[in-house]
Amino acid sequence: MVARPLVYWIDAQLPPALAPWLTATFGVEVYSVAYLGYREAEDEVIFQAARA
Repeated sequence: MVARPLVYWIDAQLPPALAPWLTATFGVEVYSVAYLGYREAEDEVIFQAARA
């Protein structure tokens, strides 16, 4: 089994600009749920999308 890299999704209440800053500062893959199109989505929908 090949391990997938960990990708972080930050909450819609946090500024979307935080994601690229975290990526640049810590070298980790980070996206805002707002950027991914889940700003108004229920938590369960976001959770299922993140697992996919």
